[in-house]
Amino acid sequence: MSIYSQSVLASAFMGDAIDRKAEAERMALQHAVMRAVFCVRTGVLLDTSRAVLVTEIKTDMSTRSWIMTGEAFDAVGRDAVMAAAVKAGNVARVEIIDGRDYTQAGKLRATARKAREAAATATV
Repeated sequence: MSIYSQSVLASAFMGDAIDRKAEAERMALQHAVMRAVFCVRTGVLLDTSRAVLVTEIKTDMSTRSWIMTGEAFDAVGRDAVMAAAVKAGNVARVEIIDGRDYTQAGKLRATARKAREAAATATV
């Protein structure tokens, strides 16, 4: 087993719930970048550290995802993405995984972690 594999496994099983969820999301983002290769809006080559994965989860649990650069996502805007999902109808929730929330080492940045902790506290 490589040192990288060991660190991925360690981070996946250690830490609190926010760390575990962040690691799973980062891995999903990496998979989406490797699969898509290019931004759906601009055609630019994707980079995991600057890509944004948007997933619509419908009420029947089917999903639709697309991936774009952070700059393309910012140009569209989070509110416009959410409004488009609502307009499409039958959408239970929208998940957005932003690669800019992670460090080069794959850890969640402090500002993103604080936002997630605040959201978790608000929902409890």
